Parts: sequence; C-alpha cells; structure tokens
Amino acid sequence: MKTLVYPKVRRVFKLTLTDDQLNGLAMVKNFGYNHDGWQYTGQTPTAGTDKFKLVQVGFCNNLQEVAEKLKKHGDIPAGQWLQAFKDAYPKPDDNGPIGVADPSWVSPFGNVCFPYVYTDGAAYFYWTDDYLDGDWRWLVRCK
Repeated sequence: MKTLVYPKVRRVFKLTLTDDQLNGLAMVKNFGYNHDGWQYTGQTPTAGTDKFKLVQVGFCNNLQEVAEKLKKHGDIPAGQWLQAFKDAYPKPDDNGPIGVADPSWVSPFGNVCFPYVYTDGAAYFYWTDDYLDGDWRWLVRCK
C-alpha cells in the first residue's frame, strides 16, 4: 500500500467526500471529542469529488481575517472535506497545521470552532477568535 504525504502548497489535487463523512456532529466524535453539547451550524455538504489546493496566507488575528485572505485563492469548502483529506493523505509532513476556514462547530462552552489537522496528523477543532501563525496551510476548493 502506497503511503501518500501531504501535497505541496499551491499544488492542485482531488479529494472525494463520501456519504459517511457528511455528518458534522459525527466528525466531532471521529476527532476524539465527546460529542455531547457540540452543535453543528453549517449546511451538510454533498458527497462527490472536487479539486483542491493548500495555500498559506501568513499570520492572521482570527479566522475572519483568514477567510478574507483566502478569497483570492479559492472557495472555502465545508469542514467535512478535512476528513476526506485525512483519508487521502494519511502521512503528515510535520510542516504545520492544515485548516478548513469553516466556522460551523460550536463547542459545549460556546466557542465557535473550525476543523484542522495538527502537524502530527491528529485532528482537532480550533477557536475562531484566536490568532493563527503563518505556518498554517488552508484547504481551498479550486475556482
């Protein structure tokens, strides 16, 4: 079996989102969180295949600033695409986190969050109002 490492920044690649990856609350459990009290406020995406790339936008004060900078690079996909990314690229490259700028999750404490994969390949949710260093890479759908 071939082990695929993360694509290089700005290189276009394809991902397939399957029916079993569509549920936003199931994603909370898949990431290892107790799903009690979490809310999913986004729309459920459609299964299928699409083209994506990873981009970097530098230091940002919060997710809103990230989203503004991402507009010139592509469309922000539903956060569930991160599961498709992890399945397609199981071997992390230790070059920084990869996020999807989709603030559709609310923690039991009321924090609005987005999904990301840490440098070591573990998946988490990050608070939208926290700063984001320049080493973050962002998954965007190609225009």
